[in-house]
Amino acid sequence: MNYHTHPTLNQLEKNNFQQKMIASPLKKCLKKLSAKSSADLGNLSALAYALYVFNFKAEAMQVCEIVSAETFHGDFQIWGPIEKILLLQWRLQHETGKVKEVQAILNKIKAPMERHEEALKRRLSLNWLSDATIERYTKAGDMKQANKTRFSNLGDLLFILALGPGQTDTDDNMPDVATAEKRFLEYKEILRNDKG
Repeated sequence: MNYHTHPTLNQLEKNNFQQKMIASPLKKCLKKLSAKSSADLGNLSALAYALYVFNFKAEAMQVCEIVSAETFHGDFQIWGPIEKILLLQWRLQHETGKVKEVQAILNKIKAPMERHEEALKRRLSLNWLSDATIERYTKAGDMKQANKTRFSNLGDLLFILALGPGQTDTDDNMPDVATAEKRFLEYKEILRNDKG
């Protein structure tokens, strides 16, 4: 299915966003957006998260809805960016207290992971994140790469927040949901103030 002519994207184009972080993936999505391409879906995910970072929450939700009807067909490469978009949709619904919607999205995210308990547990640990990479870039003064890494970690933090409660990670620890939340908000703030 091709989504590049989706009315949401055309509507967003009219907003003429000045933030490069939003404008760049939007331009790519308008050019080509196939549900069969993980790169295209990655651009859509980047667009949704960038809108969220800059507090365009209604627009972020509209972008999430473009693929919200997609289901898992056994290909984790295609599913990866869709899962990331669903996690953001979960967050947005959670923030507005839509309990029923939150549960439905959670069930959809959990389903492909049911046969992969080891992978699920691994992803619930904060050790899975790119802290060392961010630190290395920061020390080298490369804020652009540090922030790129922070941006790509947003979905991983949401995964911990969404699926962590009541679970254990690979070390049999309860996932550190409080730290994940703190870091998610911290990254969002850093990214929003990034002048790069």
